[in-house]
Amino acid sequence: MKLSTVGFAVLASVGLTFAATDTVWTAAEGDGAMAPAYWYGYTYGTGASLDTNIVNSYRVIDYTVSTSSINGAGYSLTWKQNAAYKDTEISLASYKGVCLTYKADYPVRLDFRQSTITDDNYYGTLLAASANFKKYFVAFADLVQDWKSTTTIKWDIDKQLGMQFSYKNTHAKTYGSKTNTLTLSSIILSDSCVSYAPVLLEPYASNTNPYTLLEVDTLSLPLSKIFYDEDGDDLKISETVTNGSFISLLEKGESFSLNDTLHFIAAANKTGEAIVTLKASDGKNSVSYSFTVDVQDQNNAPTAVNDTYSVNEDDTLKVTYKNGVLVNDYDVDKNGYTMTFVDSTSHGVLTLDVSDGSFTYVPVSNYCGTDSWTYKLTDETDLQSSKATVKIQVKCVNDAPTVQVLDEDFLKNLVFKEDFADTAIAFSSAQILFKDVDGDDITIGAYGDDLIHAGVTTVGSSKHYIEFSPVDDAYGTATVTLYGTDGVDTAKVNFHVTIESVADVPKAHEDEYEMYEDSVVTIAAKKGVLANDVNPDDSTDVLLAYLVTDAANGKVNLKEDGSFTYTPDADFVGADSFSYVVVNSLGDSSNVATVRMNVVDRNDAPVVAIDTAAYDTLVRAEDFTSPITFTATETKTWFTDPDGDKIYLSVESDDGKLNPSISAAGVVTLKSVRDAFGDAYVTVTGADGISGSSSFKIHVYLTPVNDKPRTTIDTLVLMETHDFVIELDLDTLISDPDEEPLTYKVTNASGVFSTDLDGSILTITPAVVNDTILEALYVVRVQATDSSEESSISAIFIDVGGKLGIASKMTLAKNLSWQQAIAKTQGFAKLYDMKGHVLWQGRLPASESEVREAATRAAGKTVLRVNRSQWMLNSEILR
Repeated sequence: MKLSTVGFAVLASVGLTFAATDTVWTAAEGDGAMAPAYWYGYTYGTGASLDTNIVNSYRVIDYTVSTSSINGAGYSLTWKQNAAYKDTEISLASYKGVCLTYKADYPVRLDFRQSTITDDNYYGTLLAASANFKKYFVAFADLVQDWKSTTTIKWDIDKQLGMQFSYKNTHAKTYGSKTNTLTLSSIILSDSCVSYAPVLLEPYASNTNPYTLLEVDTLSLPLSKIFYDEDGDDLKISETVTNGSFISLLEKGESFSLNDTLHFIAAANKTGEAIVTLKASDGKNSVSYSFTVDVQDQNNAPTAVNDTYSVNEDDTLKVTYKNGVLVNDYDVDKNGYTMTFVDSTSHGVLTLDVSDGSFTYVPVSNYCGTDSWTYKLTDETDLQSSKATVKIQVKCVNDAPTVQVLDEDFLKNLVFKEDFADTAIAFSSAQILFKDVDGDDITIGAYGDDLIHAGVTTVGSSKHYIEFSPVDDAYGTATVTLYGTDGVDTAKVNFHVTIESVADVPKAHEDEYEMYEDSVVTIAAKKGVLANDVNPDDSTDVLLAYLVTDAANGKVNLKEDGSFTYTPDADFVGADSFSYVVVNSLGDSSNVATVRMNVVDRNDAPVVAIDTAAYDTLVRAEDFTSPITFTATETKTWFTDPDGDKIYLSVESDDGKLNPSISAAGVVTLKSVRDAFGDAYVTVTGADGISGSSSFKIHVYLTPVNDKPRTTIDTLVLMETHDFVIELDLDTLISDPDEEPLTYKVTNASGVFSTDLDGSILTITPAVVNDTILEALYVVRVQATDSSEESSISAIFIDVGGKLGIASKMTLAKNLSWQQAIAKTQGFAKLYDMKGHVLWQGRLPASESEVREAATRAAGKTVLRVNRSQWMLNSEILR
């Protein structure tokens, strides 16, 4: 059958226009009306290659690319060349696209080369992978450039140079394959792809004869031999059977493809006709193939089915009738049959019961591998089956090695002295014979017990040495085991060795200890050098330790009980050692043992780096006003760190007589504490934050000065406004920091009070008897003088009309208005009337208008207290 593609020119008549369809190339007919000027292949980058061939008229392009760099390969056609063999552009405006018939292992890029594009970023599309030939229309309107360029060139159908099919490194990474194969069947310029219906192939298209199928025979129909689709569409093939009891389809499924072969099996013991219809569809069009199958019954020979059994080497295989060789045999005609033994086993003894198929099989000793026997079946009509094979797999089982002592005198009466020198004794297979029936390699070795060590060294293939070495201080009858192993199993033989006791001296064993640099380690006797030393002949004997050589980088003080102290040299880090001997009660000395001392580095604390005498003693007067300051440059010299670590300073007063501080920059400041005098100490500490610190003291002597007396309680709140008598002990209101006795003198009584002073007792009464004093805050001033003639004026405030009692430490504010006080950002304010009732309160800052409003609501005077200060407010004035 000839498959062809027909090209049509553009035809025009009145009112009728035909679209252009021109063949470029087809596998069936070769070049068409739009045949290219030439074809060529190309590669770029490193690792790409291209191979093109014509196979059964198809163009087969094999691509290979690398994923490690930018590279690719392509296959291209050029539309036209001029007389100078230069590629010339043409117009494809007569077509809407190109119809391709192809198949590809993986997607392939199709591009249309355009003369106005110079960076190879042509317009094109990605052709999907297809295992079978498929027809695919590529519309020019759907083409896009391969990547986004900085400059976009528009698609120009009039500037076309050719077509190219490419596979690149980016494709290989995306699809997971460095190779790809594209097979081209046809390239046709058109407005669409012409669709062809599937057809029947010869001889099936003209076959009307039925198929004759004998009982249980099979009819095989390869679908690719029956149907064909010129478009390369994937056909969906279905089957229906009339009178399906006569035949059955081996394959399962609702539909099949051209890659499938259908197998129809004739039913047993039946004669008749079945009609089969196969329908192939491409989704648009379909074609059917119907045929008749004439099934004919026949007498069949019985069927003997091959069997397989397994058994371990040197075991017996017993198969009962339930699992015997006849269980899976059959005769489709239901005839009876008998069993005939044909060929026996080659590597074992077979005992067979032909009546039921049971048997027993014993393999030859040490044999492993495959053995078999055969039989046939004969039915009642004397038809005989084919020969069936019964396979027996004899599984290999490792055989243990064996050992035989051929020389009875070998190692007989062998005697060693306690702590003997290492000894080797040769032996060969003539004395001790190890064998392995499997032929496995045998490794010979030996081992001892708690009294002796043993091993074997083999020289060449047959010379062996059994080597003995002592267990320290062990004696008695020892057992040595000589063995041979194939890696799985082992054969052994034991020998006895006599080890005779000898007198032993003490044994000193090496010791090792660890400590930090610049520290002294003391090791108690329990963990001392004698802890691991022994006296072999008398474990209860008392051992004494004696120093032999002292440590090279330190000093050792070793006592007889094994305890010791070790003092390394200053700043020493590393390995040091000393040696000693052990002596028992008989005076026997041991070997010289070494004690290793591992002195490890550790971080050193900072140390004071200055002469501290310069800071002992500084002198300042009591209550000095200019702080003592040490600059950052100076404080940085106070400490050094042996390890170069950063040093952090801190300062602290030892006695509270100075107020020390340190700034972020390292400036240390010492301020006075009121009335403090005498010796004052500040501790300065330098720490590295890792291993510790060191410190020194700054000593400041504070020269005492005479202090003026001071008022400690200065406000009296008095409810009465007339006929009152106040007695005050001024010694409780005024004090002297130097604790000197005070004398008093009233200097001012506000003109409303009469005062009488007797020693420290001050009596206050109204200046005019029975006269009422206006409710207000008044001041009585008292001069206090100490024995050094230092004096001060103290103001005692009397709040007439208020609550009885004395309010401690409440003073009138100085140099600050109440408006400024309530504008502060921290604290609390309260407004009282003259009887002590709270009129208003609030947190700072407070509103002046709120205070004025609250004060003017009260008649007369009010007291405003802000934190620890107070003001007398007059409502008349505030209004």
